[in-house]
Amino acid sequence: MKVNRILHGKSNCPTMHAPRQVKMSLIWYLLPHLVPKQRSLPVIAQLAPEKTIHCHALAVAKKREGSYETVALSTDKGNRRVEHLKLAHVSGEKWVVHPGTSLSPSLLFVTVIPEECSQRKCRKSSSNPVIVDKIEPIKEGEALSKLFAVANHIAEVQRAEIENREVDIEVAHALFDKSLPHPKIPKQVFVLWNAIGSGSEEHVSEVVFKTLFHKRV
Repeated sequence: MKVNRILHGKSNCPTMHAPRQVKMSLIWYLLPHLVPKQRSLPVIAQLAPEKTIHCHALAVAKKREGSYETVALSTDKGNRRVEHLKLAHVSGEKWVVHPGTSLSPSLLFVTVIPEECSQRKCRKSSSNPVIVDKIEPIKEGEALSKLFAVANHIAEVQRAEIENREVDIEVAHALFDKSLPHPKIPKQVFVLWNAIGSGSEEHVSEVVFKTLFHKRV
Protein backbone atom coordinates (compact mmCIF):
# COMPACT_ATOMS: atom_id res chain seq x y z
CA MET A 1 0.00 0.00 0.00
CA LYS A 2 2.85 2.36 0.84
CA VAL A 3 4.51 1.59 -2.52
CA ASN A 4 1.23 2.40 -4.27
CA ARG A 5 0.98 5.76 -2.48
CA ILE A 6 4.58 6.64 -3.34
CA LEU A 7 4.11 5.74 -7.02
CA HIS A 8 1.12 8.04 -7.33
CA GLY A 9 2.57 10.84 -5.19
CA LYS A 10 -0.17 10.59 -2.56
CA SER A 11 2.01 10.31 0.49
CA ASN A 12 1.79 13.19 3.02
CA CYS A 13 5.50 12.88 3.71
CA PRO A 14 7.61 15.00 1.30
CA THR A 15 10.49 12.53 1.48
CA MET A 16 8.20 9.76 0.29
CA HIS A 17 7.62 11.26 -3.16
CA ALA A 18 9.62 9.14 -5.58
CA PRO A 19 11.45 10.76 -8.52
CA ARG A 20 9.91 9.99 -11.90
CA GLN A 21 12.71 7.59 -12.90
CA VAL A 22 12.27 5.62 -9.69
CA LYS A 23 8.52 5.44 -10.32
CA MET A 24 9.08 4.18 -13.84
CA SER A 25 11.56 1.57 -12.61
CA LEU A 26 9.07 0.25 -10.06
CA ILE A 27 6.25 0.22 -12.58
CA TRP A 28 8.43 -1.53 -15.20
CA TYR A 29 9.28 -4.38 -12.87
CA LEU A 30 5.92 -4.65 -11.09
CA LEU A 31 3.75 -4.80 -14.20
CA PRO A 32 4.74 -8.35 -15.23
CA HIS A 33 3.21 -9.50 -11.93
CA LEU A 34 0.00 -7.50 -12.46
CA VAL A 35 -0.72 -8.23 -16.12
CA PRO A 36 -1.65 -11.92 -15.52
CA LYS A 37 -3.83 -11.09 -12.50
CA GLN A 38 -5.73 -8.31 -14.22
CA ARG A 39 -5.59 -9.83 -17.73
CA SER A 40 -4.95 -6.29 -18.88
CA LEU A 41 -4.13 -7.20 -22.49
CA PRO A 42 -7.20 -7.59 -24.74
CA VAL A 43 -5.73 -10.76 -26.24
CA ILE A 44 -5.33 -12.24 -22.73
CA ALA A 45 -8.79 -11.13 -21.62
CA GLN A 46 -10.28 -13.16 -24.48
CA LEU A 47 -8.66 -16.41 -23.35
CA ALA A 48 -10.54 -19.06 -21.41
CA PRO A 49 -10.44 -18.28 -17.66
CA GLU A 50 -9.02 -21.72 -16.85
CA LYS A 51 -5.81 -20.85 -18.72
CA THR A 52 -2.99 -19.74 -16.46
CA ILE A 53 -1.19 -16.62 -17.65
CA HIS A 54 2.45 -15.88 -16.88
CA CYS A 55 4.23 -12.69 -17.93
CA HIS A 56 7.98 -13.08 -18.39
CA ALA A 57 8.81 -9.39 -18.75
CA LEU A 58 8.27 -6.12 -20.52
CA ALA A 59 10.78 -5.44 -23.26
CA VAL A 60 11.84 -3.34 -26.21
CA ALA A 61 13.57 -4.58 -29.34
CA LYS A 62 17.35 -4.56 -29.22
CA LYS A 63 18.91 -2.10 -31.63
CA ARG A 64 19.96 -3.89 -34.77
CA GLU A 65 22.72 -2.82 -37.11
CA GLY A 66 23.71 -4.31 -40.44
CA SER A 67 22.17 -5.22 -43.75
CA TYR A 68 19.04 -7.26 -44.34
CA GLU A 69 18.14 -9.86 -46.95
CA THR A 70 15.16 -9.94 -49.26
CA VAL A 71 13.59 -12.70 -51.32
CA ALA A 72 11.19 -12.58 -54.27
CA LEU A 73 8.13 -14.73 -53.52
CA SER A 74 5.66 -16.05 -56.06
CA THR A 75 2.19 -14.58 -56.33
CA ASP A 76 -0.92 -15.71 -58.14
CA LYS A 77 -0.13 -13.28 -60.97
CA GLY A 78 1.69 -15.58 -63.34
CA ASN A 79 5.43 -14.94 -63.40
CA ARG A 80 5.29 -11.89 -61.13
CA ARG A 81 7.09 -12.10 -57.81
CA VAL A 82 6.97 -9.74 -54.84
CA GLU A 83 10.04 -8.84 -52.82
CA HIS A 84 9.82 -9.63 -49.08
CA LEU A 85 12.10 -9.14 -46.10
CA LYS A 86 13.75 -12.43 -45.12
CA LEU A 87 14.03 -12.14 -41.35
CA ALA A 88 14.43 -15.40 -39.43
CA HIS A 89 15.10 -19.04 -40.32
CA VAL A 90 12.71 -21.55 -38.79
CA SER A 91 13.79 -24.96 -40.07
CA GLY A 92 14.58 -26.52 -43.42
CA GLU A 93 13.12 -24.24 -46.08
CA LYS A 94 10.78 -22.41 -43.68
CA TRP A 95 11.45 -18.73 -42.97
CA VAL A 96 9.72 -15.84 -41.24
CA VAL A 97 9.21 -13.06 -43.79
CA HIS A 98 7.53 -9.67 -44.07
CA PRO A 99 6.05 -7.85 -47.09
CA GLY A 100 8.09 -4.76 -46.25
CA THR A 101 5.24 -2.32 -46.76
CA SER A 102 3.82 -1.10 -43.46
CA LEU A 103 6.52 -2.20 -41.01
CA SER A 104 4.09 -3.75 -38.55
CA PRO A 105 5.04 -7.01 -36.78
CA SER A 106 1.44 -8.15 -37.31
CA LEU A 107 2.28 -8.71 -41.00
CA LEU A 108 5.00 -11.29 -40.29
CA PHE A 109 4.30 -14.79 -41.56
CA VAL A 110 6.03 -18.13 -42.06
CA THR A 111 6.51 -19.45 -45.57
CA VAL A 112 8.56 -21.97 -47.52
CA ILE A 113 11.45 -20.54 -49.54
CA PRO A 114 12.94 -23.19 -51.85
CA GLU A 115 16.71 -23.22 -51.59
CA GLU A 116 17.12 -22.84 -55.34
CA CYS A 117 14.90 -19.75 -55.35
CA SER A 118 17.57 -17.24 -54.45
CA GLN A 119 16.88 -13.64 -55.28
CA ARG A 120 19.37 -13.69 -58.15
CA LYS A 121 17.89 -16.82 -59.76
CA CYS A 122 14.33 -15.56 -59.36
CA ARG A 123 15.16 -12.34 -61.11
CA LYS A 124 17.04 -13.82 -64.05
CA SER A 125 15.75 -16.39 -66.47
CA SER A 126 16.14 -16.04 -70.22
CA SER A 127 13.37 -18.53 -71.01
CA ASN A 128 10.87 -17.27 -68.46
CA PRO A 129 11.62 -13.71 -67.36
CA VAL A 130 10.34 -12.85 -63.90
CA ILE A 131 8.87 -9.49 -62.96
CA VAL A 132 9.73 -8.49 -59.41
CA ASP A 133 7.74 -5.92 -57.43
CA LYS A 134 10.47 -4.39 -55.28
CA ILE A 135 10.01 -2.92 -51.83
CA GLU A 136 11.36 0.50 -50.93
CA PRO A 137 14.78 0.55 -49.20
CA ILE A 138 14.33 0.32 -45.43
CA LYS A 139 16.46 2.42 -43.10
CA GLU A 140 17.98 0.86 -40.02
CA GLY A 141 15.94 1.91 -37.04
CA GLU A 142 13.43 0.95 -34.37
CA ALA A 143 10.81 -0.41 -36.82
CA LEU A 144 13.24 -2.83 -38.47
CA SER A 145 14.65 -3.88 -35.08
CA LYS A 146 11.11 -4.75 -33.95
CA LEU A 147 10.56 -6.94 -37.01
CA PHE A 148 13.74 -8.93 -36.40
CA ALA A 149 12.95 -9.36 -32.69
CA VAL A 150 9.41 -10.62 -33.23
CA ALA A 151 10.43 -12.75 -36.23
CA ASN A 152 13.09 -14.44 -34.11
CA HIS A 153 10.46 -15.19 -31.45
CA ILE A 154 8.08 -16.66 -34.04
CA ALA A 155 10.87 -18.79 -35.51
CA GLU A 156 11.77 -20.36 -32.16
CA VAL A 157 8.12 -21.07 -31.31
CA GLN A 158 7.69 -22.73 -34.70
CA ARG A 159 10.89 -24.80 -34.30
CA ALA A 160 9.77 -26.03 -30.90
CA GLU A 161 6.47 -27.17 -32.38
CA ILE A 162 8.20 -28.94 -35.27
CA GLU A 163 10.68 -30.65 -32.92
CA ASN A 164 8.00 -31.44 -30.30
CA ARG A 165 9.84 -29.71 -27.45
CA GLU A 166 9.46 -26.76 -25.10
CA VAL A 167 10.26 -23.29 -26.41
CA ASP A 168 13.77 -22.15 -25.44
CA ILE A 169 12.94 -18.82 -23.79
CA GLU A 170 16.50 -17.51 -24.03
CA VAL A 171 16.48 -18.08 -27.78
CA ALA A 172 12.95 -16.71 -28.25
CA HIS A 173 13.78 -13.55 -26.27
CA ALA A 174 17.31 -13.11 -27.61
CA LEU A 175 16.55 -9.95 -29.61
CA PHE A 176 14.54 -8.26 -26.85
CA ASP A 177 15.97 -6.00 -24.15
CA LYS A 178 14.11 -6.58 -20.87
CA SER A 179 15.95 -3.93 -18.87
CA LEU A 180 14.34 -0.56 -18.21
CA PRO A 181 14.90 1.69 -21.27
CA HIS A 182 16.85 4.89 -20.65
CA PRO A 183 16.47 7.82 -20.67
CA LYS A 184 12.77 7.27 -21.25
CA ILE A 185 10.35 4.45 -21.95
CA PRO A 186 8.99 4.46 -25.51
CA LYS A 187 5.29 4.83 -26.18
CA GLN A 188 4.99 1.18 -27.19
CA VAL A 189 6.56 -1.84 -25.49
CA PHE A 190 6.41 -5.60 -25.88
CA VAL A 191 4.83 -7.89 -23.31
CA LEU A 192 6.47 -11.34 -23.33
CA TRP A 193 4.01 -13.87 -21.89
CA ASN A 194 2.66 -17.39 -22.07
CA ALA A 195 -0.65 -19.15 -21.57
CA ILE A 196 -0.71 -22.55 -19.89
CA GLY A 197 -3.62 -24.92 -20.43
CA SER A 198 -3.25 -28.37 -21.95
CA GLY A 199 0.15 -27.07 -23.08
CA SER A 200 2.24 -23.93 -22.89
CA GLU A 201 1.95 -21.26 -25.59
CA GLU A 202 4.51 -18.47 -25.87
CA HIS A 203 3.40 -15.04 -27.07
CA VAL A 204 4.71 -11.53 -27.67
CA SER A 205 2.30 -8.58 -27.77
CA GLU A 206 3.09 -4.96 -28.58
CA VAL A 207 1.07 -2.47 -26.54
CA VAL A 208 0.95 1.21 -25.64
CA PHE A 209 2.88 1.36 -22.38
CA LYS A 210 0.63 3.78 -20.50
CA THR A 211 -2.41 1.53 -21.03
CA LEU A 212 -0.70 -1.08 -18.87
CA PHE A 213 -0.07 0.99 -15.76
CA HIS A 214 -2.67 3.79 -15.85
CA LYS A 215 -4.63 3.39 -12.58
CA ARG A 216 -3.38 -0.19 -12.23
CA VAL A 217 -0.38 0.02 -9.91
